[in-house]
Amino acid sequence: MNLLGSALVLALIGFPIAWIVSEFRCGRGVRILLGINAMAVVTVAASTLWATLLYLQYNADFGFATQGLIDASIEQIEDGHLDRVLKAWRGLNAPPYENRARYPELAAEATALIRGEKPFTPGTRWDAGPFDRETWAGHWESDTGHWIVVDRSVLSVYGPERMQAVTLSDDFKTLTFHKGGQWRHTLTLIGKSELTHEWFDLTRQQVWRTEPMHKLVRAIEEQVPVAPQDARESKPGP
Repeated sequence: MNLLGSALVLALIGFPIAWIVSEFRCGRGVRILLGINAMAVVTVAASTLWATLLYLQYNADFGFATQGLIDASIEQIEDGHLDRVLKAWRGLNAPPYENRARYPELAAEATALIRGEKPFTPGTRWDAGPFDRETWAGHWESDTGHWIVVDRSVLSVYGPERMQAVTLSDDFKTLTFHKGGQWRHTLTLIGKSELTHEWFDLTRQQVWRTEPMHKLVRAIEEQVPVAPQDARESKPGP
């Protein structure tokens, strides 16, 4: 036990005993002073004990809930139900606003969904898809050099020119826009950094071409390779 803990224990024991003794041996002022100190120490100790017990209870509840969630996730992934596990985890990751986030209850519900004990209800937090509006933001480019940029703040698509009639599906998986009066472009996400781009000829009413596109990720400073220093610069002069 550290020095502060020892001092608190001594105060918790010492002040009440001193208060009781003072009732028989000391004057009124000393008795009042010791009584106030004793009650203050006991109040602080009781509050600390209550907070500690509450903290331990929360830790136990959260620990049991998390353990059940992890066990169910591993079991279902090994059984081939990865999509169900990911869907439940996405719902669990949605921002909760309730007091203490209702984590044990949410974790128990997610565990039941992962195990297939209850269905995913449409329109609830558990119906979250893998994509959102933010998934589209960035620079996309194909192997043939065709590129588009999706604006982060406003749903706008830019290529060599600004595209028209931009629409996004409800599940955020498909983005459609027009270029001029001849082409309709349909982008369909495969993953968060890969999509398929379909060119549809409105005049001929047929698909002209389909190609994959990938999102370009700007390297951070730590990832930029540093060119080796010229040997002549590092070599001392004659």
